[in-house]
Amino acid sequence: MEHTPIQTRTKASITDMPKQWFQKLADRSDAIRHSKKLGPLRHYIQDPNLWHLNRHSVARAFFVAFFTSITLMIFPCHTITAAFLAVWLRANLPIAVSLVWLVNPITIPPLAYTAIKIGLIEMPSEHTHSVKQLLHFDWHGGESITETMQSFWYLFERIWEPFMLGSFTLGLLIGGFCYLAVQSFWRWHVASRWRKRRQLRLIQTQRL
Repeated sequence: MEHTPIQTRTKASITDMPKQWFQKLADRSDAIRHSKKLGPLRHYIQDPNLWHLNRHSVARAFFVAFFTSITLMIFPCHTITAAFLAVWLRANLPIAVSLVWLVNPITIPPLAYTAIKIGLIEMPSEHTHSVKQLLHFDWHGGESITETMQSFWYLFERIWEPFMLGSFTLGLLIGGFCYLAVQSFWRWHVASRWRKRRQLRLIQTQRL
């Protein structure tokens, strides 16, 4: 029996979905291949697996992006670090590099607050008082901007250990959740498409 146009389109949609959901994130392939920021990786990023869209590479890319950007939220090295991890874990490189920008000056404050809270649970005792002072820091005091920043940095230096540990833990949690979410969504969407295809076949068979 010949395939009808509906069946052909359905089969194509099954194989392409959910790729089209992530294709826009991967459209930066050419720019990334020639990016000067990724110069140290130039000999490694030619691996075709780093540019291919599939369930595993996309899920790994989400993990890499969120783990890197949250763990290193206050450091300006998200892109190159995410690229190194993507190459090591064989994740989709364009998606991993694109998603790190979701952690930005707007999203950092709540993430930093959560990281400090988690770090305080993991490393209590002497850090507790300094963390409370930092969380209730008075940005509108009578001091100059320079003195205010110096005071803030003095407090931050005293709690950087629980902050970094909390950031690492939060990065693992959110990155792991995103990895599992992408895996689950991809499987559900493909299974849903196959069910619809079987239903269409049944309808076509009943019409014959």
